[in-house]
Amino acid sequence: MLAIYARLSNEDEESNSIDNQIKEGKAYASLNSYKESDVIIYDEGEGVKGSTPIDNRPELLRMVNDIKSGKIKLIWMRKQNRVSRKNIILEEFLKLIIDYNVMIFFGDRGLLDLSLPATKMTIQIMGAVDEYAPNAQSLETKKALLINAKEGKVWGTIPYGYNRDDDKKAIEDDYEGDIIRRIFKESLAGSGTMAIAMGLNTDKIPTKSQRMAINAYKSKKVKSTRVTRDKTTNEKVVTDKKDIKWVGGTVYDILNNKWYIGIRSYDGVEYNVIPPIVSKKLFYDVKDNFKKNSNATGKKVTYRYLLKGLLKCEKCGRNYNGARKYNSTNTPSKYLDNYYMCSGKKSINHMCDNNAISITMIESFIIKHLFKSKDLLKYLKNIDKYDDGLQALQDDLIKLKAQLKEETNKGKNLAEIIVNKGITSNERFIEMLNTTDNNIKTINSKIEATSHRIDARENANRVKNYQTQLDEYNDNWNFEQYKEAVNNIIESVKIRGGISPNETKKKVYFILKINYKGFDEYSMFITSRPYKTWYWKSKIYTEPTAEDIEEDNELFKYLHKQKTGEDITIPKGEHHKISDWYDNAGDDVELTKEDILDFD
Repeated sequence: MLAIYARLSNEDEESNSIDNQIKEGKAYASLNSYKESDVIIYDEGEGVKGSTPIDNRPELLRMVNDIKSGKIKLIWMRKQNRVSRKNIILEEFLKLIIDYNVMIFFGDRGLLDLSLPATKMTIQIMGAVDEYAPNAQSLETKKALLINAKEGKVWGTIPYGYNRDDDKKAIEDDYEGDIIRRIFKESLAGSGTMAIAMGLNTDKIPTKSQRMAINAYKSKKVKSTRVTRDKTTNEKVVTDKKDIKWVGGTVYDILNNKWYIGIRSYDGVEYNVIPPIVSKKLFYDVKDNFKKNSNATGKKVTYRYLLKGLLKCEKCGRNYNGARKYNSTNTPSKYLDNYYMCSGKKSINHMCDNNAISITMIESFIIKHLFKSKDLLKYLKNIDKYDDGLQALQDDLIKLKAQLKEETNKGKNLAEIIVNKGITSNERFIEMLNTTDNNIKTINSKIEATSHRIDARENANRVKNYQTQLDEYNDNWNFEQYKEAVNNIIESVKIRGGISPNETKKKVYFILKINYKGFDEYSMFITSRPYKTWYWKSKIYTEPTAEDIEEDNELFKYLHKQKTGEDITIPKGEHHKISDWYDNAGDDVELTKEDILDFD
């Protein structure tokens, strides 16, 4: 596989844009006969400095992990400094690609074989040059900033509540200053950070980003969008700054920022050079209030969640997190709260509407499905038996070897022409020979990667892995034993909830897609409250009721849209069952009273 890595820092010129980098990388891939499926793009996005460590760059870290797994054998980057301007980071990256026998192509230096000492030395020298310039500039910049800090001058994005005057000194922003005082007073009165944030949003108080987007500060023009990465899916998220709302974390940071009592910290030293917005008494009363609230919460209760890290929301891609709260009243119910819920529900900026599902019932279902039913073993064996993925890889290997033979013969013929005709000065022939040599190296890399995948597929013990967990199972397992076994079998569980639009009684249903370790295929289960029956890919009735028919039709329309991308209208009186789309993978899972497990 060919990796294309792109990064753009704030200091880079527009010509270095992410789009331009990726276009050049794709052009290189096309020139060297890479199919689109053989190329992986690692887009780090904008605003990522070259001095950022590898572990703090999600896309570079993903590429490193793919290199270690044997997936990547050739890397394309526009320039060497896309890796880093810091030699220590560059050295770490060079060692990695040397250890894993990976070739690298820099747009300004060509294809490099770092196993050659001279090549590595050249890269190290150029890396030192790349590092020197920003370091020298940084030293001078720090001196200037220290002087500015002592004089009360400000730069960059300054905290909410402040603006800057013509001398670049901080002054209170009349509008935002009142909002800061409101936040501190509400906190002292007992409001939590989330409640304060929601109140500001309700009153349509603009955030710092919103005011920057409308140029409320009359400063230099700023970008109207903000590019970040989703912590759960690692996907790039582009947000319009006008849509950025107040969140609890922002309020918390304001309540702990000493700027608001006139203290500005720079390089570890505090300077009383900022005009205060709130009194020191109010500031420290709020901090004392935080401590009192923290002490009043009592001992933290640690709950056990069997499926933590496995449940994913199919609507927004975020994790489903567990929430438990014991019932302290005398009512028979054990819990006030007992559910897995999409983390997007707690986000002011996202507010996912996917439904929550009972912890006790979904965990009991998973345990019965994995360990008490024999249908899953039969299902996985059947998938393994008819898997054609291995044959596809073997076909690719045959084609690659044929391409290698063709390129090798072409190279021999060109070399003979050059030698026999004595045309070593002809640039066109030399370029053709170099291109052929590069093609041979690329094809060899593909052959090695494909062979590695074939070996991994042939030696895969995916059914044996499940069989081992099944053989070791017993009813006396504790929570940790269950959790380890479940994580050894399941890759992920995607959840989508919905409501069947019945006029008399709305019915909540769930569709679960379970991915097993080592398998691309998944099992789909459908259930509804009270979660007693979990239908495996189809729902069958002997005599369906009108409510059953309506629910089936709604589920059918959803699955049709998911599979074809098109909406469908079902005429009145028709009954479309899920089984019209899917056959049963195995028997439905029925939960009895004896199957219900509660780890808390």
